[in-house]
Amino acid sequence: MMKGMFTDIGIIGLTLLVAFLLAAANGQSVITNTVPNVDSVSIDPSNPTKYNDLICNAQVSDADGNLDYVDFKWYVNSELVRENTRLVYGDLDTESDTLSASFTDASDHVVCEVRVYDFSRAYDYTTHAIHVGNTPTNSIPSLSYVEITPRQPNPHQDLTCSVLVTDADDNLDYVIFEWRRNGLFIRQAVKNVMGSSDVASDMLEWAKTNSGDTVKCYVKVYDGRGSSANGESLPVVVSGTSVTPPPYNPPYNPPYNPPAYGKPVAVLTVNDYYVDRGEIVHFSGVSSYDSDGSVVQYMFDFGDGTQSAWLPEYTYYTYHSYSDSGTYYARVKVKDNNYIESDWSRPVVVRVGNYGTNANSPEIEDMDVFVYYNDNYVNFQCKTDVYDTSGNLDYVKFKWYMDGDLVITEKDYVNGYSDEAMSEINLNAEDDYIVKCEATVYDTDHNYDSEYRTVHGSSTEEACRLSVERFDYFSYFTDDKDGWVEIALKNTGESSGTLTVKLYVDGSFIDDYRTYMSVDEEVEKKFTFDVSRGVHTVKLESYLPCGNTITREASVHVVAMASSVFIPEDRAPSDEDDNGITEVNAIIKPTNLDIKVGSGKSMEIVLESPSKKTFEISVDGIPEDWANYIKDVEVDGRGTLHIYIVPKEVGNYEFTVSARTGSETFSEDISLYVAPLEQKDENNVNGGFTGMITASEGTWLSGLVILVIFVVLVTTYFVAGKFKGKTYEDHIYGQEPVQPRMMKGSVSITPQSKEVDINKLLPAAIHKYTDGTYYPKHGGEF
Repeated sequence: MMKGMFTDIGIIGLTLLVAFLLAAANGQSVITNTVPNVDSVSIDPSNPTKYNDLICNAQVSDADGNLDYVDFKWYVNSELVRENTRLVYGDLDTESDTLSASFTDASDHVVCEVRVYDFSRAYDYTTHAIHVGNTPTNSIPSLSYVEITPRQPNPHQDLTCSVLVTDADDNLDYVIFEWRRNGLFIRQAVKNVMGSSDVASDMLEWAKTNSGDTVKCYVKVYDGRGSSANGESLPVVVSGTSVTPPPYNPPYNPPYNPPAYGKPVAVLTVNDYYVDRGEIVHFSGVSSYDSDGSVVQYMFDFGDGTQSAWLPEYTYYTYHSYSDSGTYYARVKVKDNNYIESDWSRPVVVRVGNYGTNANSPEIEDMDVFVYYNDNYVNFQCKTDVYDTSGNLDYVKFKWYMDGDLVITEKDYVNGYSDEAMSEINLNAEDDYIVKCEATVYDTDHNYDSEYRTVHGSSTEEACRLSVERFDYFSYFTDDKDGWVEIALKNTGESSGTLTVKLYVDGSFIDDYRTYMSVDEEVEKKFTFDVSRGVHTVKLESYLPCGNTITREASVHVVAMASSVFIPEDRAPSDEDDNGITEVNAIIKPTNLDIKVGSGKSMEIVLESPSKKTFEISVDGIPEDWANYIKDVEVDGRGTLHIYIVPKEVGNYEFTVSARTGSETFSEDISLYVAPLEQKDENNVNGGFTGMITASEGTWLSGLVILVIFVVLVTTYFVAGKFKGKTYEDHIYGQEPVQPRMMKGSVSITPQSKEVDINKLLPAAIHKYTDGTYYPKHGGEF
């Protein structure tokens, strides 16, 4: 009885053990996924103005350690204005996203919503809200000048009142002009203005004035919030007498009626509005015009008490410099081909000397001069990265000097918070010449920052030379991975210097790397970058200060994780009817795949055809939703198709990939092993016996219970073995041989012969031993 009970226990124990081992081997059946958490969300700064970029910071966690990504959504006044995704890893991570100040204004309500996902698509979300500028503030606009031109008008000249208005809030609205003659109101006009700085003007026709009149212009400027400022001009006196042209006396034969000629219009432009003392300014009247003729003469008034002579038709420009700091109002007048003189142009303001303030000044973050050698000249390129905390960049002025002499001045406009600017010149520079590029960045408030770089005018290429030993990158990758590019460089010249390597993605500067590089030294650098789906251009620019510059570019393709892509390759150079491919072919690889469940890998099919053909692609032997690919591909020459395999169950599989076109079929049998996800114990130890009993991370207690049950079952099994069924010999004699003895029925039994007359020994009720012999049902019947 005891024996049967323990036998049953052993069978049950083995059954339980097998069940637990199968559960541990297939973690999918016992793993329970824990929902990730958004631990905290904050927006920095907490009390922003409309000029501040907003940064949403999020900390996320997952007890299972399978964080996947965070989705940021920005709402301004309940309207979605930006959405971005950031990858996160492990069981605890932090990420952030930035909302540009261009999306917000004073009093706006801004919400940052954060959703965190794990690999099982479970998610949690939290929001955080702020107000932009609790109390909207407004700066009062101002007038920099109000002036009437010409300053000494005659009775036949129109008068122009010009005003320069500014507003720190960038919300100028309109200007009201009011004209008064001898103290009496004669005209009013309204002109729109905008931005942070603008110029407006109004004209008073000459017919409204007479000789001896005193004329003044009163101006009032308003911004978008109703704030205003007033200003007035200095008075001008209309002088001289009105001249009546003599009557026209036509000849007797034939009569002649001359055309009526109008006044030409003068327009002045300058190459720079903010200059240093002694700096040459270029003045031009090329934009002047005459509606019924042509402009033939120009005269410039520089605003500092000096004027040019009347210049001929082909000398429509001139140069001038200012010796003293200050604000000057330059203008020009012209004559047409009938020698009719125009009015003075609208004045152009030129500011000389120190201007602006150091508060919120823009900055030159990076500046480099590149040298490129040509047959007859040397090309110099000056590049700058500029930044302004107020987001009102205006332009960068470049000055080029050769051995201390100013060669040329150029301007490149910039805008926003950060931008790039460049200037380049070609010079016949000698080796010992020093070429300097000086860059000055200005904002719209006239604040500025300056830096300069110098290089030698020329240099032999042998003195400093870079060579590319290796250039690697990933051409195609899914959007759950970061892109990367790696370059290996060697200094093969005769001079040492600081190596600079810059990474650009789609033309935007991303990162740089600098290190000192000795002669014959090799340097390796790998950059990683995060880009969205699509095709992107990646460029590495490497150079040494002596001028040797090397550029390498690559195109990278980013595709969705659960999608496929067909990549047409360049056709080989050939004539119109020959693309270099002689026969139809399809190469399918690899033929063996090892993929973790839930993740993915791609296969590649290289398709070739000498003429245009359509290939039908099929994948047989695995579920349809495991394979993502294009089913019909048209090829003329050579092309590459990627099949993305994402298995969802652990095991070994065989499937077939085929490419068919017409009567031709190309196929390969593929072996697929789908491995379970790696499990980790509390100490991050993978696999082994501990891995078997820990069905998932964080379940060590469950594993311990299973281990104890296993030990108890094994112990029970071996103990139960002591009570196994005995043979007849064991029952009669025990484990040791005994002396012969007599029993009922006078039968002689000896251990040596082990012969028994079963009919005389046992009663009718008998049971079998395990070895096939019998024993009595009740021991007392012996």
